[in-house]
Amino acid sequence: MKKTNLPFKKKVKQLKKLIQSLSHDASEKTIRQIKRLFQTLSFQIPSFNLKRVVLGSSLAIALLSGYNIQAQSFKAAVRNPFGITDNDNLFQPEFFDIDGDGDLDLMTADYYGNHLLYRNTGTKYAPNFAASVTNPYGLSAPGTMITLYTSGDIDNDGDIDLIECGYSYGTGSGNINFSFIENTGTATAPAFAAPVNNPFALTAAPGFFGAPKLVDIDDDGDLDMVLNSFDYTAYSTTYYTYLNAGTASTPTFDPPITNPFGMTVEPVISVPTFADIDKDGDLDLFNISYYGNMTMYRDTSGASGDPSFTSAAEMDPFNIVFPDAALRIATFVDIDADNDLDLFASTEQDSTGAAGLWFIEDTTSHVGIAPRTENNLTFSVYPQPAINEITVECNLVADKKSLLSISDLQGNIIYTTELSSAKNTIQLGTLPAGMYAVQITNGKEKGIQKFIKQ
Repeated sequence: MKKTNLPFKKKVKQLKKLIQSLSHDASEKTIRQIKRLFQTLSFQIPSFNLKRVVLGSSLAIALLSGYNIQAQSFKAAVRNPFGITDNDNLFQPEFFDIDGDGDLDLMTADYYGNHLLYRNTGTKYAPNFAASVTNPYGLSAPGTMITLYTSGDIDNDGDIDLIECGYSYGTGSGNINFSFIENTGTATAPAFAAPVNNPFALTAAPGFFGAPKLVDIDDDGDLDMVLNSFDYTAYSTTYYTYLNAGTASTPTFDPPITNPFGMTVEPVISVPTFADIDKDGDLDLFNISYYGNMTMYRDTSGASGDPSFTSAAEMDPFNIVFPDAALRIATFVDIDADNDLDLFASTEQDSTGAAGLWFIEDTTSHVGIAPRTENNLTFSVYPQPAINEITVECNLVADKKSLLSISDLQGNIIYTTELSSAKNTIQLGTLPAGMYAVQITNGKEKGIQKFIKQ
């Protein structure tokens, strides 16, 4: 009997630990982990007993006791919002915070593979993108056309790295190789090294056109690789999944698996992206077809770590439609920090070869947890991770004191101050390395953000 209870007790302990971190880390990743554990444990004990585990945590109760959203609601597509300008190629939207200032920047490539960076000179809540800069931070053209990126902290060192694929004119159906461009700088001062071909035991895939995607597909805490490979000879697409058998810091990829976990591939050309758009705790599969239509396949795995995508296709989910019919690449991202996932997708190329981005905003009102905010007071903390100082930006309210405090994860307050401006720099001094929480109170409103001190 004791042996039978050990896994259960371990999972309950893990659930409690995750719930305790909610006030400081209400990220999508944490929410998915909690929901999967809750589902697993609910198969073993009655749900009313399990809710005792979360007693006293209003955040967790909101999450687990009927945490829902209203029906998804998206606006009509808008071309090139937030100051974005056309590109002379298939416009792949890849968003990440390249300079550690707390907002999302945009990167794509031109026809000859040059890296084009659109820096966000606005804020995380009101983005505004400057004119593109070509090959910044030591980047260079890889010598391939239709170069497509994926970004992520592949080596878990606190900054964003790039992995890209492309094809050279005239090569036809052959091999799609992975090019790893390591960020050897920092989260706030990136510096990219020379490309390395097929690192971390990644192997070339057959085909001549491929869009790589770093995603934790099996929910084990490290980044895996999903590649769509279009074979011109067979005139069809295959999804190759490379599972990370290493760790978050030292990746090692297994040989590719073809169309795993029940993945459905659309006819001819199919481009995947993944998102938990319905906030049910797992990543669903979204395919873009040759003519630019979107199809959704839900993950029905429940408590399982590995996904299981249904074969039941949902065409144009949530009434997402595009004004044109074209091959496109899409991504979901919370561009305005309002706790929902908006959609960016490339537009049809015009007669000159120029293409832009469609923006389809999610306007759903969510019920339950709002990541990184409490009582609707929102602010930003950067850089992430921090070394010597942090910058805190928030909107001050006239005639109300804005009080800031920094505490460790045990709740011990180690710094307090009254804010007098919207942008504040705080020296970290001899603060030990670790994770901390910044809390701002402004009248009856309150907000919490976490940061990591290196």
